Amino acid sequence: MVFPIAGGTQSDAYEIGNSLRIVPAASAYLSRTPGSEGNRRTFTISGWVKRSNPNTSSVIFGAGHTSAQNMFQLLFQNDGGSNSIIVQDRVSNTNNLNLVTERKFADNAAWYNFVLAVDTTQGTASNRVKLYVNGTQETSFSTETYMDQNYDTHVNDDVAQHVGAQSKGGVGDHFDGYLADFNLVDGTALDPSYFGKTDTNGIWIPKKPSVASYGTNGIFLEFGSGTGTSANSSGIGADTSGNDNHFAANSMGATEITTDTPTNNFATLDFNTTGSAQPVLRHGNTQQYSHGTANSAAVAATIMPDAGKWYIELQLESPSGGDYPFFGITDNLNLNQQDGSSAGDNGSKMAAGFEIDGVTNNQSTTLLGTITNTNTGWPSFSDGDIVQFALDLDNRKLWIGRNGTYINSGDPANGTNQQLSWTLSTQVSVVMLGYDGGGGGGAQSKWNYGNPAFSISSSNADANGFGNFEYAVPSGYFALCTKNLAEIS
Repeated sequence: MVFPIAGGTQSDAYEIGNSLRIVPAASAYLSRTPGSEGNRRTFTISGWVKRSNPNTSSVIFGAGHTSAQNMFQLLFQNDGGSNSIIVQDRVSNTNNLNLVTERKFADNAAWYNFVLAVDTTQGTASNRVKLYVNGTQETSFSTETYMDQNYDTHVNDDVAQHVGAQSKGGVGDHFDGYLADFNLVDGTALDPSYFGKTDTNGIWIPKKPSVASYGTNGIFLEFGSGTGTSANSSGIGADTSGNDNHFAANSMGATEITTDTPTNNFATLDFNTTGSAQPVLRHGNTQQYSHGTANSAAVAATIMPDAGKWYIELQLESPSGGDYPFFGITDNLNLNQQDGSSAGDNGSKMAAGFEIDGVTNNQSTTLLGTITNTNTGWPSFSDGDIVQFALDLDNRKLWIGRNGTYINSGDPANGTNQQLSWTLSTQVSVVMLGYDGGGGGGAQSKWNYGNPAFSISSSNADANGFGNFEYAVPSGYFALCTKNLAEIS
C-alpha cells in the first residue's frame, strides 16, 4: 500500500525542479509592487500547491492596499474546517467578487494544480471568473457573487502583490505548505491546457507553460530552478518569464527551496495520522514542533510503501533529561489509535522503539509478532544531532544511527546488527511515537525524507540521485519520494 498521492510517478518529459516551502510561523511570503498598472480586468493565475495544515486559512496570492480592506485574494479557507477555495475582490470591505467552492481540499499529501482565469469584460457573469482544480472547472459554489462587467480588480494594479500572504490591513494568513510553477499572465484568460495535461493513467500532470505573452506585470516563478534575463534573476523570487518582475523574499532562505514537486512528491509528516494528543507540525510538515503534554501521539509519513528499503534522517532539537523523544515503528492500520497515553503503557496500540536516552519501550507482539531489539552501545544524544533510520521492509529490520555511525556496529547495506526486527508481514512506518518525561514539550525534531528542513553541510543523494541528506545513504536504500516507488514495482 502507498498513501494516495496526486502528482505521483509519471513519465512526462517536463520536470518541475523546485518548489518553495512557505512557513507561516516565520511570516514568510514574496512581495512586489508594480511600477505601473497592467490589465486589471483580464488575467490568469496558475500554480501547484501542496498544503501542510488544512486547519488554517492559507492565501496563495493576495493583492491590494495593506492599510485598508481593498484587496484581492485566492486562498484555502478554514471556516469551521471547510477547506474551501475562495476567490475574492473587495472594496471598502464589500465583496464585489466572492466565490466559495463546495468542494473541499484538505489533503496534505497531494499536489493540487489551480488555474484561475478572469475576464471581467464578459457579458455573462459566470464567464467572468473560472476556477479549475486539476484540470476540472469548479462549478458548484456555496457562495457565488460575480463582479460587474468591466470591473477593475486589484490584480495587476500598482499596489502590493503578495505570493503566499494576504494584503488586507497588513500582511497575514500566510500560506502553509509548498508552491511550484507559479504563473501570473497579465492580459489573457487561459484555460488549464496551457499548464497541465492528463497522462495515460488519467492523472492531471504538469506541462511546461505554453504562454505566448505574460504581459506587463506577468510572472513565472520557478523558485531557483530557472534562469531569468537579468543579473538579479537568480534566487527565490526570480521571475523567469522574461519580464524581470522579480519578487522580494521575506523571512525565507535557501533552505525553503526544495525538490519536493508535483513531478517528484516527497514524503512529509502526515497531519492526518495524528491521534488525540496531536503534536504541532511546522515547516511544511517536516518539523514536529511541540506536543503540549508529556506523551504525544504518533505521526507517520505521507508516503510509506509495504516493501523496499528506505532511508530517513531527523535532527534533534533540545532533548533533555526528563523530555526525551521516542522513535520507532508502528503498524499503519492502528496508527490513528495513538492516543497520547504514556509511551510505556500503550503497547497494545504502538509497536516498538527507543527513547533517545536508550530505554526500549512498546514491545507489542499484537501488532508485529515476535520483536527482537538490541540496546547495546547506545550513545548519548545532544541538541543538533542527526538521527539516521534505515528501514528494510523486505526483511523487517530497522537500523538507527547517530551523526554518521550506526549503533551497535550496525550495517544496513549488509543486513547485520540491526536495532529492531519483527516477524509479522504488516505495513509499518518509522514514526515519532511519543515522549517520556515531565511534559515540558521542549524536545523537538526536524524530519528529512530527502527534503530537509535543516541545513545540510555535505549533500548526499540516493543511488537514483534523489534526496538531500547529511550522511551517505546505505547501498540499496532510497529516499521516500514518488519516483523511487518504482524500486518496489
